[in-house]
Parts: sequence; structure tokens; C-alpha cells
Amino acid sequence: MPRVCRSQPRESRVAWVIVALALVVSGCATAYSRGEAALHAGRPADALPDLEAARAAAPERIDVRLALGIARYRVRAWDAAAEVLESIVAEAPRRADARLFLALARLMRGDVAAARAGFAALRDLDLHPRVAAQLARVIPFLESPLDERVRDLLAADLDDTYEWTREVEAARRSARASLEPAWGLTWEYGRSDLYLLHRSFP
Repeated sequence: MPRVCRSQPRESRVAWVIVALALVVSGCATAYSRGEAALHAGRPADALPDLEAARAAAPERIDVRLALGIARYRVRAWDAAAEVLESIVAEAPRRADARLFLALARLMRGDVAAARAGFAALRDLDLHPRVAAQLARVIPFLESPLDERVRDLLAADLDDTYEWTREVEAARRSARASLEPAWGLTWEYGRSDLYLLHRSFP
């Protein structure tokens, strides 16, 4: 008798697609987490391979591209940093963090006028008070020609201020999360959907 080929049931095919997508997302998340951890631990060169991999897996994610842009900036790859940061600003013009590092990249590659305009535009956005105060002190110094030592000092101050505000916000989020309920997420084999099983409290 001829062998009859039967296609997989639709639910099974959908389940395999979801599993494949989950693996891709998981791989991106793992690479991004490693890269971001290295970046904010002061190791941007170590962060770059993971962040490049994360962007390749999820090029639409702004958070991944931002971390990549900052890592490129911190390894002094000004043009490469500006390229990825410009794409974020074009897509999300009110992202103050992307605008900040784009202006810094332009400053460090010698385009003082563009950097000054970028920093000035930031004042119209919702900034942390410390970043806003630092910008107000920095902008008056941005006149061509700009001594390289002054330029490097101003850029380092802004970068350090950004990192400080990021760490403070991360600590606040962590403190809030410890007081909020956490949802457990699990996969039920043989089904093509996800279930929220339970709510747990710390």
C-alpha cells in the first residue's frame, strides 16, 4: 500500500512556530542582558559583541540599539555611534538619551555646532534635573575652536551624569518591583498558548 503522508495538525505547527520565536527572543534577551551589564559595568568593548548580536536578532528594539550606540560611543567609535543613534532619533525624536549621546558623538568627532544644537534641543525634553543643570553649564563652552582637553572633560561630565541618573532610576525601579506582585509565566506543552499560572508575592 502506498504510504499516506499526513500533515501535522495546525495546533502542532503553531506550537513549533511559537517555540522557534521564543528561542529567538530568548537569545536576543540573553545577549542584550549580557551586553548591557558589561556596558554599565564600565566594559563597553566587552559589551559590543553581545549588543551587535542582539541588534541583529531584534533590529526593531530601540533599547538594544541605544545600548549599542552608547557602547560604540564609549569605545570612541564616533561615526558608528552616530549612525545607530541617528536612526533612533529619527524613529523616536523625544528619546532624550539617544539625543544626548548623538550630540556627544558629534562633539567628539569635532562637529561643535551640531553638538551645541543637539544639546540645546534637549532642553525642550523631559530631562532629569541634574542632566538639565549640567547641560546649562556645558552649552556656553561649546564654541569653535574648542580645546580638546576641555571637550573631553565636558563630554565625560555629561556621560557620568547620565550614568548616575540611570543607576538612580534603576535602583528606584528595583525597590518598587520588590513591593509589587510578580507574575509567573509558564508553557503548557501541547498547547499553542501561554498561561499566567499564578501570582506570587515576595
